[in-house]
Amino acid sequence: MTTLQDETRVEPGTDRWAELIEIGDRAMRSNWDLGDAALEIAPMGSDTSNNGAMDNLRRYADEIGCAWESIDVYRKVAAAWPLPRRLGCPWSVHQVLMAHPHLIRDAMTVRLEHEADRLSEEWESNRWATAEAIHLELTEGGKTVRGLAAEIGRSDTHVTFMAKAWRAYLGKQPDDRPPFNQAYQAAKQGKPKPDPAPEPDDEF
Repeated sequence: MTTLQDETRVEPGTDRWAELIEIGDRAMRSNWDLGDAALEIAPMGSDTSNNGAMDNLRRYADEIGCAWESIDVYRKVAAAWPLPRRLGCPWSVHQVLMAHPHLIRDAMTVRLEHEADRLSEEWESNRWATAEAIHLELTEGGKTVRGLAAEIGRSDTHVTFMAKAWRAYLGKQPDDRPPFNQAYQAAKQGKPKPDPAPEPDDEF
């Protein structure tokens, strides 16, 4: 099935392709320009594995003398940060904070970028630690979902999903876990199923 992305992507041999080659030659130090050009050739969301878009992107990278791995990174960053959302800070800041857009600030420096990256790692670690604490309160602390939710000021469903997210990766090392938000969303959808564990009095 032809998608909108397939209809709008740029093909080799077209006038726009030639224009993008000129942009690539002229902007070899502008990651944003290269990323935007790459998006025109292989838009995110299109079936790039079957429609030849990635082959075209490799060809584009060859024609402008840019490493394929680099052009694909530029493409992904440009997609994560459309033009209206780009702030007055280095491209590298946008790259690091792709998964944590709430941490970016206008005129953020590279030093602050590293600080934001550290904070994002701490936030991720803290979310897993909170989920573990909830799980332990329910399975070993004698708390019910409803009682614990009232104690910490959150909803019953939030407590349930936090516990399920932890139980799904019980015994896993931090490097073997997905980002916490992914585990939480999976718990909301009922997947993956958690390993058997003692159930609290209240229903999960």
